[in-house]
Amino acid sequence: MKNSIRIAEMKYLKELFKDVSKDKERIAYSLIQEAGFLKSSLEELRNRLTLDGTTENFVNGSQSMLREHPAAKTYVSFLKSYMAVMKQLTELLPENAAEGNDELTAFLDKKKLRNIG
Repeated sequence: MKNSIRIAEMKYLKELFKDVSKDKERIAYSLIQEAGFLKSSLEELRNRLTLDGTTENFVNGSQSMLREHPAAKTYVSFLKSYMAVMKQLTELLPENAAEGNDELTAFLDKKKLRNIG
């Protein structure tokens, strides 16, 4: 499943960024690969947190305490990285592409809203 999410994300982004100038194609492709990895990892982490919750009981000797689930920290870190990659990708687009790229803006807005809530 993780691989299919990565491939789907890369395919989607390649289509969105097909008009990137030739001199920026390698950078865009590298960022798209990173976005695919991060997206699939975020889904995996989200599923883990949905199953386990965002906190866990931690036992250290005779002490027992509630702590943040380790996957929660990784999720937040990966989410920040994913958003940074998406920002870098949008900056590679030609300036006139921003006017006609409502689909990308809607996609990014949807991602922000879904990840906030």
